[in-house]
This record gives sequence, C-alpha cells and structure tokens, in this order.
Amino acid sequence: MLKNGFYEISMLEIETKIPERSEAITMPDANTLGIENEIEEVTMGHVQELLERAYPNGLTLDVIADVLRCQNDDEIENFLIELENMGTIKKCGEEWIRLEAISIQPRQGSVELRPTIAIITCLFVEKLAVDAIIEDARTVHKYKSGGDSNIYTIGMS
Repeated sequence: MLKNGFYEISMLEIETKIPERSEAITMPDANTLGIENEIEEVTMGHVQELLERAYPNGLTLDVIADVLRCQNDDEIENFLIELENMGTIKKCGEEWIRLEAISIQPRQGSVELRPTIAIITCLFVEKLAVDAIIEDARTVHKYKSGGDSNIYTIGMS
C-alpha cells in the first residue's frame, strides 16, 4: 500500500489465531475431486495467480494448462500474450515468469552493500510487502530454466 501512495498508514496490526477443532475446515484430497469440481472457465486472473505462486520460477504453457485443467492451450496462450503486453509477465525460452513493476534507481556514490539480515519469503505478495519497506532497493533475478530461480533485493530499511 505504501508503494501505491497510501502514506497516511503508519502501522498495520494483524492478529492471527489457531482455530479450535470445531472451527477447522477439512481440505478435500485433490485426488478425490470429481469432474464437478473442475474449473469451469479459466480466466487471465487464474493464469496470473499461478505464475505468482511459481515466482521466481517460470512455467511452460503445458504445465499451466495442466494445472488449470484447461483443454484449450490457445486460450491460455492468449492470456499469456495479453499479460505480457501489460508488462506483468515475460517469456524466457519456453517458460513464462512473473515480473515486478519496480523502478530501480541508479546508485550514487555506490558503496558495496553487505546485507546484515535476510528476509526470506515464499509468495510473490509477501516479497512485494517486504520490498515496500526497503529503501534504495536493487533487485536481481537469477533465473534458471526448470526451477530454482532466486530473487534478491538489497537495500536499506
């Protein structure tokens, strides 16, 4: 929210709790889901969310179609091209990866930054939240086809 100009927010307090057994919801086993639980209509949002979950790794068209249980590869490919035109994703070889909308400022009088702490995140949205508090950020994407890609953001807090 800070990146989008909501500067009047100075603190966000979040309370979490572990649910009681009576409140717990049992998640169905994916192998037992029937045809009635299939995604009826794949949207561009589904494709973008899938790429954000894979971030910083890329996914091929076949993998995206398989995960979304979509028989129409052309439909998925159209969504991918539209997301690429919007600057949200990029094609690297046969894989598609999620991009960040960041502006990297050139460093003036650069002194090599040596990190003193590391914050490791799993999800794309978590990384964006951490990046929002980093000043003078430099982001490096070490892309590796087939997985094990890494993103590093170095800066001041």
